[in-house]
Amino acid sequence: MQAAVYGLPPGDTMSPITLSALTQKYFRTGWVLGAFRNRKMVGFCIGLATAENGLVYGHMLGVLAEHRDSGLGNRLLKASFGLYRENGMGRVCWTYEPLEARNSHLYLNRLGGRCIRYLESHYHVDSGPYHGMPLDRFLVMLELSKMRDCGSELSSLEEALTRYPVATFDKRPDAGAVLLQIPGDFYALKAEDVSSARAWRMNTRTVLMDYVNQRGMAAEALFSDVQGGERRCYYLLTGPGQ
Repeated sequence: MQAAVYGLPPGDTMSPITLSALTQKYFRTGWVLGAFRNRKMVGFCIGLATAENGLVYGHMLGVLAEHRDSGLGNRLLKASFGLYRENGMGRVCWTYEPLEARNSHLYLNRLGGRCIRYLESHYHVDSGPYHGMPLDRFLVMLELSKMRDCGSELSSLEEALTRYPVATFDKRPDAGAVLLQIPGDFYALKAEDVSSARAWRMNTRTVLMDYVNQRGMAAEALFSDVQGGERRCYYLLTGPGQ
């Protein structure tokens, strides 16, 4: 499943021994959930206990390509969150590709998570689909008691563009809230034009490390629309108290 979902070579996937060690139930080390259709596994989710009281680290979430955009990832996450709460856990954090709009919408708009840290070159994998592309990640934090679907409450992208200034590599407004554009489909862009994808990575990395890591802002939502057949996506970054 890891090889199929992430494109990892065999040497970079998790061994069965490690998986077993991370999911002991007598002394709780983690949780593993699987999604099945016609008795075939089509998705999985792995969460790990941490040394911080009440905090779970979401290690992996994966759904086979033919079952994406079906709501399966959302259902897996919510099922895992229910297990965490049953075991007395109050918060969950995880990392994801900051330029992937699909996951940003799920994690921020549909679940109510907040991206609180930008992690530069978080993983060191330079094989297969990851060759030549630094694997930066956003760290998401979700209070399980505050989980909510706020997608229907978001204004339109056009309204957001009139309300908030847009931050770019060359222009970074000193404001309590700003917008930052990301690709509409980063993985498709990377497959078609890796140099353009890398430029997006380096430019947005600089902006996000400034606003999130240095100024203490967080990515709270993702605005998007389709114009001229192309999807436009913008993060909303807000400061403390906004």
